[in-house]
Amino acid sequence: RILYLLDNAGEIFFDRILMEVLCEEGKDVVCAVRKGVIINDATIEDAKFAEIDKIAKVIEGEMLAPSAPGFFVKNFSPELREEFERCDVVISKGQGNYEALSNVERRVYFLLLVKCKLVARDIGRGVGDFVMKVMN
Repeated sequence: RILYLLDNAGEIFFDRILMEVLCEEGKDVVCAVRKGVIINDATIEDAKFAEIDKIAKVIEGEMLAPSAPGFFVKNFSPELREEFERCDVVISKGQGNYEALSNVERRVYFLLLVKCKLVARDIGRGVGDFVMKVMN
């Protein structure tokens, strides 16, 4: 079971393609979206527009409307908390999610564009680099 944490609404069709490939490989995918928008976050409406709900279970990931970029564990909805604890793999998109989840006690696969020097130093890459980082 794979938990896929969406980031930007503008990337949602790429995300759908990746989720389709995972589903074709026999994986069960759950996709989490933001309850509200910070900058350009993907929402439940975006996921439905991209028809992600036709290939994966889509859940709202937060109890309250977000006040910062990224899914913070303390703000997880009960449904997201359950999926986060029981899934085999977490794929997390975006720098905001990296900042929110890089210290959690489980393996997470982060896909992001490095946007600032602080995260660049933390990851060991340059600003502007596209990164896949696995962290426990």
